[in-house]
Formats: sequence, C-alpha cells, structure tokens
Amino acid sequence: MKNILLIAPTSSTMCSPIRRAFEHHGFEVSLVDYRGNFVLNPENILHRFVKNLPPRLFVYFKRRAKRLITRQILKKAEKIKPDCVFVVKGPALYPDTLVSLRKICPLINYYPETMDQIDLIKKIAPYYDYFVNLDPYVVEMLKKEGYKNALYIPFSADLNENDRWIRPQKYLYNISFIGTYDRKFYSEREFILNEVKDFGLCLWGNEAWSDTSLRGYYRGRVKTEDIQNIYRNSKIVINADISREVLGTGVNLRPFEATAAGTMLLNRDDRKDIFNLFEDGKEFVSFSGAGDVRQKAEYYLNHEEERLKIAEAGFNRARNDHTYIKRIGEIIKITGI
Repeated sequence: MKNILLIAPTSSTMCSPIRRAFEHHGFEVSLVDYRGNFVLNPENILHRFVKNLPPRLFVYFKRRAKRLITRQILKKAEKIKPDCVFVVKGPALYPDTLVSLRKICPLINYYPETMDQIDLIKKIAPYYDYFVNLDPYVVEMLKKEGYKNALYIPFSADLNENDRWIRPQKYLYNISFIGTYDRKFYSEREFILNEVKDFGLCLWGNEAWSDTSLRGYYRGRVKTEDIQNIYRNSKIVINADISREVLGTGVNLRPFEATAAGTMLLNRDDRKDIFNLFEDGKEFVSFSGAGDVRQKAEYYLNHEEERLKIAEAGFNRARNDHTYIKRIGEIIKITGI
C-alpha cells in the first residue's frame, strides 16, 4: 500500500474529504496539521492573545512554533517514507523544508486561492513537482511563465456515489450567504445582497459585516461543520466571489458546497468556469448584477417546483462529476503517484 503524507490544516473543510478520497484510492494517509500550534492557528482563542503581544515577542513565538511544526513534518516523512507529500496551500512552509521533502518523494500542492494571491503563488510553485490550482486563468499564466508543473483541478463536493437528494420538508432560511466581507476584494457582495435583503436574507462571515449596511442581517461567524446544515435549510444560496477587478475565471468552493447540500445555487456570472462545471438554468442559475439577482431570487422563491428541480439537478451533477474522489483520482492519474 502506498503512503501519502498529507500536510493540511484540520480546520479546513477540505482536509477530511481529501484524506478520505486518498484512502478510497488505496493510500494510507498520515496527517500533519501545519497550523497544529495555537500560535499559528487564527481560529484558536489563544492565538488572539499571542498576536496582541508586542510585535517582536509575537514574531519570536511564531518562529518557534513554525520550527516545531517543521520538525514534526520532517520526522513524520523520515518515519513513513511516503510515496508523495500532498500539501493543501501551506504558504508559510519553509523552502528548506520543501527541498528536504522533495529529496524523499514527489511534492504536490493543492492551492485553493486565485489571482488575489498570484505573487505568493508564483513564489512557492517552483518548490513543487506539481502545483494544482482551481483557476484555469492562473494555471495558464503559470505555464506561460515557465511553470510547467501547473495543473487545473477545480474545487470539489463532499459527496459519494451512494448519496441521494432528499426533498426538504421545511426551511429555516429563504436566502443564505456565507462569506467574507472585505472592501478591497469583496465590495460587490454588499451591493448585491442589499438587493435581496427584504426577501429573508441571512448572512454569515467575518465581523467586518457588522460595519456594513447589512449589519442587521448578519448572523455571526459560522463553524466549518455548520455550513452544510445552513445550506441544507436554505431555499436559495447566493454566491458572489472576488471583485471583478481581480482577474481570473475559476470559481470558489461555495457552488460545490451549496449543490452538495441539495439547495438551489444562484451564482454571479463573472467567474466563467462556473458554466463549464454546471449547466445554467438547469443545475444552477446565474445572475449578472444587482437587478438581475433580485428578479431571479424573487422568481424562484415564488416557484418552488422549478427551484427544487434545479436544486436536485445541481446535486446530481455535483455527485456524478465533482466529488473529491474524482478530483483526487484525476491528480493520481496525471501525476502517476
């Protein structure tokens, strides 16, 4: 049996399904969390305390924590002699660590970010035998600049072939949105969601929403394990990704989470890869802007059978074509691990 050393934060929604997908394909998986120290984990309550220390002291504790994690990674690699090291993002891993690991086996990075992090992507991609990204635009850019190791693999739905769509008995929410607010990268989200707030909007995300015109609709932060339950109890899930000023065509994780939950996805039309992944009007519904999102949200809230038909078709498409098992299978085939 082949071994995979998976280096990923356990708090990531992708960690567990990626691990299960490798196990499905016959790999034994060993996991190291590169945020497995409270100093490095922004979601740990102690992290906030340490971050508020004087800057020089915080930097000292951060470097010490990174060295501890680095030793843990190298020790694990030396012990199990993996056939591959699979990193989920890992932007802060030391280059020397990657060089050492690469002497043992091939390195693959699945980097789930797009053009807003292109400078960092270009910096770390050369350290990997294969650099996997969700955005075709990013992958083509890397290849044109000589990074022949770049692979396009979109996000995934956490489903398996035995899962079946279930018609909901009742809903808790009319329209749901989960996502970050940031004036630089996500300013359009406030503008778009304002158009549907009177239809029963509920939104979750970072605290920055509290300083927007939508503060009255903000429900707080959401735990990773609660996302699917929120979507499952929503009639419509809206997705609007990064600002249109940021180039790129790849879509974020939300369309796969929403369709996997069996709800109807109402998705912004500016990230064009969505049309390659799902059929518009049949498996999801696209909108072009604020006026369009309002019109379509109102229509599908008032036409339940049509909405449910699209929700079921989106679920089936995600289950049949966009699962972690299929994605990891593609990576295994392409890389030959």
